[in-house]
Amino acid sequence: MSGAFDVGEDKITSIKSYIIKIPVEIRLSSGEVKETSHLITEIHTSSGIIGIGEGTPYAIRGKSHSNIYNAYMLCRKVAKELKGKKLDEAKDMLPRVQERFMEKSFFDYAPFLALETALLDAISKLSGVRFSKIIGGNFRDKVPVCGTVFLGEPKRMAETARRWVLKGVKHLKIKVMGKKEIDTVNMKYIRDAVGFDPLIRIDANGAYKTVNNAINAINNLEKYDIAIVEQPLSWHDLDGLRRLRKKIYPKIMVDESLTVPSDIKRIAEKGAADIINFHPSKLGCLSVTRKAIEETVNLGLEFMIGSAVMTGIGVAAHLQLAASIKKLHYPNEEVGLYEMFGIDVVSNPLKVTNGYIKIPEGYGVGVKVERRKLERYSAGMDLFMAPILHAAYCFYQKFPSSIKRIVRKV
Repeated sequence: MSGAFDVGEDKITSIKSYIIKIPVEIRLSSGEVKETSHLITEIHTSSGIIGIGEGTPYAIRGKSHSNIYNAYMLCRKVAKELKGKKLDEAKDMLPRVQERFMEKSFFDYAPFLALETALLDAISKLSGVRFSKIIGGNFRDKVPVCGTVFLGEPKRMAETARRWVLKGVKHLKIKVMGKKEIDTVNMKYIRDAVGFDPLIRIDANGAYKTVNNAINAINNLEKYDIAIVEQPLSWHDLDGLRRLRKKIYPKIMVDESLTVPSDIKRIAEKGAADIINFHPSKLGCLSVTRKAIEETVNLGLEFMIGSAVMTGIGVAAHLQLAASIKKLHYPNEEVGLYEMFGIDVVSNPLKVTNGYIKIPEGYGVGVKVERRKLERYSAGMDLFMAPILHAAYCFYQKFPSSIKRIVRKV
């Protein structure tokens, strides 16, 4: 991080964490999502400043470590190390704490994103230095965004795509099933609705399974002018992605294949992708993500700042991240719950205008939490039950797959 700021002797007096769950309707190739989970953190300081941050669970290396209660428990654990520290000391310390956890095992890094965002929010408010400048720079006052179209009836998908285009969006992310007969119909409806001006990226979430299946399916969509294919194969199949990249015209973007910063070099050396999608919470701290983006560019790859369908807190943080980077290769993917479902927990939700979202003015991350809404969607957890649930979940992870299927069915 760069940027001169002065927070004096201000210290962290307490850190509060909340779990909220928002009802949604999202259909992916892997199934339906009925709610999104969010870890919200508040950092209280000795001067009375309150910093706010958000993280969302993210699956690590194809394993189900993305449980919101695991994220909550890890946040409580890390918060104990930060309490009593000066703000600038905690800012420098947090990425090192995250690195220590990364060395031990694969964790869900959502708490680190939430905590660092809250720290930077407090520091920016106290010092009078823009949030983005503290991260690394202040290169724009608005950020281009893309629109996501989830799976559904072809007419509904086409209408969603058209709605994004009417908002000035020029980059569409279309979810696909990985089945030619379904994806072809969906894509025809979408192109008929929006024409061929918007760039279209399809996201398979690994649904094509094999290189040959991917080649046939992607070539079958050639007449719909697909510019980018996101994660066509499983996260670990870098050799398959390299072979596929040589056989198709669209660029290949990876998302799930990036789980830790060291994966960037592996992806580049393998020639497995043209673009890396930096999903929120995937690499935890914004400072860690920004450094990883710099490495990606230095290795000759392009990047995108991805999405997890966040509240306005997370949207604002990723706008600030985008503002701190001199050149963006692609629009930000994160537009938030408000633009997708009309729901948010902030009183000043961020909106898409002419294909851009304006970066909030002033200091801090730029949004104000509405306490009533936060309480409305809060998934309260008994403090006695929290460690029991955490232990039970860790125990469940050790079960064979056959037993896990039975447990999930029950």
